[in-house]
Amino acid sequence: MTLKPKGTRSNSDIEPALFMLERATSNAMALRGVGGVLNLSIPASWGNHWLIPRSGGFTKAHSEISLNVFTKLGAADFSNRQIDAAVEYRTSPRADLACELVMVLSLSPYASPAWKRQNAGRMEPVAMLQHTAIPLAWNGWLNQCGRGDLLPADTRQDIATGPRYDLMFMAMNAAVAGLGMALLPEFLAAPLVTSRRLTRLSSTTWQAPGGYYLSRSPLLRSEAAFAAFRDWLRSEIRSSCA
Repeated sequence: MTLKPKGTRSNSDIEPALFMLERATSNAMALRGVGGVLNLSIPASWGNHWLIPRSGGFTKAHSEISLNVFTKLGAADFSNRQIDAAVEYRTSPRADLACELVMVLSLSPYASPAWKRQNAGRMEPVAMLQHTAIPLAWNGWLNQCGRGDLLPADTRQDIATGPRYDLMFMAMNAAVAGLGMALLPEFLAAPLVTSRRLTRLSSTTWQAPGGYYLSRSPLLRSEAAFAAFRDWLRSEIRSSCA
């Protein structure tokens, strides 16, 4: 059967609603009506290397809640009901809705042991692997520790010339591959330091502006599920920073 233009428009209008109904029905069947659903948007690097390894604790404590995890570059889109909450790295709070700073981001320089041996501590700008989300990270770190003397005099004003990576774990993998130095949080670098694939180049740690913020959607479906996750996240972060 071929739909007329008016019928086609009507069909496209109701498809999202039918999809939402199907998904809600599936969730209700899976949870037997006793829990809730929390669709969470997270940064890929933080999610893969900090949240997911710890999420078993949340699942064990709240088996009645279905925690669905998605990743997204940039700000989470709360314009529909696909996302209930988000953890985002931001240099400042969102202006469009309430959010809570749950974790700061502290960075230190790491490189592969082979790169360190070959470069003998020299910090050429071209070897400073950059984060697109924190473009002035190396400037901040160098200003804090006063290591500008390690740079050639004619390049001290041109720090942010190294390769750029959208995702922090990409910069981490580039450092492992011997492409240069990356500013990384300990939760990302520690396993690779243990396995001797990375080495820390300095004891100086620089705290990036802002941090990881937890936001909730205005269309949040389950207050109880969000509150349970928020409380667990706060507790887990306190424990990891202790």
